[in-house]
Amino acid sequence: AVRRDEPRGRLRPPSTGRFGIPRQPRGDAFACRDLVALSLLLALLILALLVLALLLLLLILLLILVLILVLLLLLIPVLLSVLLLLLIPLLIFLLLLVP
Repeated sequence: AVRRDEPRGRLRPPSTGRFGIPRQPRGDAFACRDLVALSLLLALLILALLVLALLLLLLILLLILVLILVLLLLLIPVLLSVLLLLLIPLLIFLLLLVP
């Protein structure tokens, strides 16, 4: 891992950073950019998951509302028939009372 300088034929050891770890030439900025891009991607993924969860909740709520409406629509004739059955004797009673 010994690098050769271009102008002269002199051998130079690779530039080492702290603790003798070889430094990449200007690789730190790219690493930082990669980290920022990865964190942005992670944030976007989390946001997308949150939006999907909210959409699922809205869909479930809409389904519940539709079910309630359908049940009400199915129950309206039953309620009307019960009301008519209750009202018919009252009407007959009132008609008998009028004359």
